[in-house]
Amino acid sequence: MSPIEPAQKRLVDSFISWDLVSRRLDRYPAIRSAFPLDVLSRRRESEPYFCHYMAWRLGTWTNESLVSRLDDLLEHGSALPNWSSERGLLESAEFGDFWSLVWQLQVAEYLAAVGEDAQWNASGPDLSAKVDERPLFVECYSYHKSFGLELFLEEVLSHLGLTCTFSVTSSCRSPSLLTTSVRSS
Repeated sequence: MSPIEPAQKRLVDSFISWDLVSRRLDRYPAIRSAFPLDVLSRRRESEPYFCHYMAWRLGTWTNESLVSRLDDLLEHGSALPNWSSERGLLESAEFGDFWSLVWQLQVAEYLAAVGEDAQWNASGPDLSAKVDERPLFVECYSYHKSFGLELFLEEVLSHLGLTCTFSVTSSCRSPSLLTTSVRSS
C-alpha cells in the first residue's frame, strides 16, 4: 500500500503547469541559465513545499511581463563578476528565498547603474561597487521568519479562489507545514 501524498503536494502538482515551465525556460535564457529544469524538478518531492520557488512562479504566474522582468534582472545580475557565489540562493528549497533573490537582483541592477565595478562578493556583504570614487558594500537583508510560508499558503489558497491573510503574534509558534514524519506520528 502506497503512502498518502500530503495535501500540499497534491495541490502544488495540480497547479504547476510543467509544460508552461518548459516553455518559459525556452523563451527566457537568463532564467533557464540560472534555473535549469533539473534544478527546478529536484524539489518536486521535497517537503514542505513540493516545488522549487522558481518552478512555482514559472508554472503558475499568468502575467508574462513579470516573468520578462525577472529574466531581465537575472540577465543583469548574472553578468556581474562572482555571480556563482549566489548558487546557494538559486538552489534553495525555501519559498521565501524568491523574494531575497529579487531584492538582491534589484539592488545589483541599481548599483551597476549608479556605480562602477559592481560585483557579487564571495563572502561578507552581498554586493560591492565604487560610487563617487568610494567603495560601497551592500548586504541585502530580507526578513524571513514565517514570511515565505505565509506567501506559499496565500498563493496556493488563491488558486482555490480563497482570500487569506495571516497574522502571527510573538506568543505563537512560527507556523509550519507538517512533514511526513510529523503527520505519521
